[in-house]
Amino acid sequence: MTNLLKLLLTILYQMKILTTTIIRDEFKNAKDKRLALVNIPKGLVESLNNAGFTIEIILNSRPSDIAKVLGIDDFVAQIIYHETKYYYQMNN
Repeated sequence: MTNLLKLLLTILYQMKILTTTIIRDEFKNAKDKRLALVNIPKGLVESLNNAGFTIEIILNSRPSDIAKVLGIDDFVAQIIYHETKYYYQMNN
């Protein structure tokens, strides 16, 4: 009986890992289409989407954090933050 229980627990654990991986990958591949409406270059929009950023994540981040994740200059990250904030204020 204990071996059967161990096997069942192992299977359940593997299912949890698989489910978590699927959810993470779906989230990672999700793109915030509103970013295309922010007044920033298309290449930055693509980089933000590829890194998993959304409008809300940008607004809840510091420009220096955005710069580190994207590997860009702090000044460019400040522009991204301020343009996103402006877009959000004008559309919500």
